Amino acid sequence: MRAPLHREATVRLRVDDDSGALVSPDTTPTVATTDQDGNVVTTSTVSSAGVGLYQATIEAQSALGRLSCLWSFAVSGHARTQTEVVSLTEKRLVPLWRYREDAELADLSDVNMLRLADTVEDWMASALGFPVVGEYGTVSTRVARATDSLRFDDVKFPSAVRAVTIDGVAATGVEAELGGFYYDAGWTKDSVVVVSYEHGPSPAFQVAPPGDIERAAVILARYANRTANYPERARQIATEGSLITFSTPSPDRPTGLPEVDSIVTRYNIRTVV
Repeated sequence: MRAPLHREATVRLRVDDDSGALVSPDTTPTVATTDQDGNVVTTSTVSSAGVGLYQATIEAQSALGRLSCLWSFAVSGHARTQTEVVSLTEKRLVPLWRYREDAELADLSDVNMLRLADTVEDWMASALGFPVVGEYGTVSTRVARATDSLRFDDVKFPSAVRAVTIDGVAATGVEAELGGFYYDAGWTKDSVVVVSYEHGPSPAFQVAPPGDIERAAVILARYANRTANYPERARQIATEGSLITFSTPSPDRPTGLPEVDSIVTRYNIRTVV
């Protein structure tokens, strides 16, 4: 789940049996929220939204991070726990009202709209090779050789280093650089490094996200929300008067939607094998 900074976020719980059917727990569940450093985050009292459905509100946060929401409850005397991770982002890739301006998306429920927005943001970040809005991340690695720079495929544009440990000991002097992190003292071979950082869009963007990426995201959302009327494996549909060939995802067409891919490939990070 993603949640933008400076806005409250709602976390939800489904209590179900082994067949997936909603059931009532023995008592109202509780939820405890902590941030990536283990600090307690204020969360409202849990309320019911129907049989087996519960929700709670997390207070607005002001710094990028990752929250962990631990739900605790019991069903027929058996204790259960369930954890939901909330990624705190700078903002939404597309303001949700822009999705609702689209006729096909206007009537989505609040829950389905939030799920769709998360799906689109994950899809776009994967297609581009980097997130288009600021996010928090962590990487862990064992250093293969002595060096002053560590690079990671999933870290294209780090903007700040939040914390670093080397073999479990906190370290300073680490700086963000294109594609990774620079350490003025040098990384030692075989040391285990964990870096917490902030990253986001290309520094070449004058505005993030660019307007054409926002428009592409709305088109992608419209597609992701549709229910296909064709067999999942179909590549062509032949009718009496026409032959329809579907566009499918590929390395140079990450979503398979021509109008979206023409924009994505303008900005994405190409990986050369």
